[in-house]
Amino acid sequence: MSDFYNRLAPFYHLIYPDWYASIDRQASTLDAIIRERLPHPITILDIACGIGTQALGLAALGYDVTASDLSSASVDNTFYFVEDGGTASTTHVMRSKFHAVNLDRLAELMTEAGFVDVERVDGRFFQPLLIGRR
Repeated sequence: MSDFYNRLAPFYHLIYPDWYASIDRQASTLDAIIRERLPHPITILDIACGIGTQALGLAALGYDVTASDLSSASVDNTFYFVEDGGTASTTHVMRSKFHAVNLDRLAELMTEAGFVDVERVDGRFFQPLLIGRR
């Protein structure tokens, strides 16, 4: 699976008509979802950041973001845009050794790690979100 995304990473941004506009649009939408549930500053964990479309936008809005992905090429791309975009102080990018986890299990792991009010948000993006606070 990571090999597929490693080969796709250099071209992934091309699936968007305007990747930078998509970064802004997705960050704005995520920011609204987060603020309606958790109105105070929070830390974001993006466990499948890809090339950083959501992580970069949220960091630009001032969130403290930790982003991770199984694809090393995607992570390298995200590193580049973090440094280029000036969000290096609020964005932390790391490589992951883990494959996708069932969302119910991930919610349990978040609770075990001390998160409360863990909530699944469906239908706002192509993938569900898990939101919680700690």
